[in-house]
Amino acid sequence: MPLANLKLSPHDQQVLDSIFNPLELSSIHSQDSVPSEDSLKDVEPDNEGTRASRELELKAIELSEKGELKEALDLFRQALDRAYRASVLNNRAQTLRLAKRDVVLENAVPNR
Repeated sequence: MPLANLKLSPHDQQVLDSIFNPLELSSIHSQDSVPSEDSLKDVEPDNEGTRASRELELKAIELSEKGELKEALDLFRQALDRAYRASVLNNRAQTLRLAKRDVVLENAVPNR
């Protein structure tokens, strides 16, 4: 099978390398250097919408931990309205699992 000439980001190449060479730490970095946690974090814009979304998300997580799932899901919805962020989707999914509402629905994610 011919190899495709792909132009991958360093992070994507690192993911592929970890799949095909699981015993190697990384082909990008020298063996003495492990990538820092900061270099692997997603970068979000620092604006009012993102900050408001983050605050609502944290409040929703607290409510989820207290078992107030309906209120938490409402806050997650509000957080997504402020900024469409992956962590909100992930935490909302966890709350839906706690509420036993983790059934996959067709067209559950709005087109953005």
